Amino acid sequence: MTRKPNEIIVSMGEYKSASAPNILRSNGLGPCICVGAIYDHKGFMAHYPSGLAVTKELNRLLIDLRKVAKDHSALTIYLAGGALCEETWYESR
Repeated sequence: MTRKPNEIIVSMGEYKSASAPNILRSNGLGPCICVGAIYDHKGFMAHYPSGLAVTKELNRLLIDLRKVAKDHSALTIYLAGGALCEETWYESR
C-alpha cells in the first residue's frame, strides 16, 4: 500500500526534515535563503534570512546530513533565494 504524501511547509526561521513520499516546501524567499538536501529518500530543508548569521542557523541541517549521508555522491543539495533588492545592491557597491 502506497502512503499518501504530506506537504510540510518550512517557514522563515525553520529547519525540517521528512522521509519520502512527504514533500518539503517553502515560499516567499525574497532575500532569505533556502537550503535543501535529498539523500536516500529523506529530505532536509532550512529557510533563513541571508547574512553572516545564517551559518549558525544552518548548523542543524549540516549535523543531520553528516549523520546520514555516508555516500556523498548520492547527496543532492539545493540553494535558492538570496535576492537583493535594488536599494541593498546599491549600498553594497
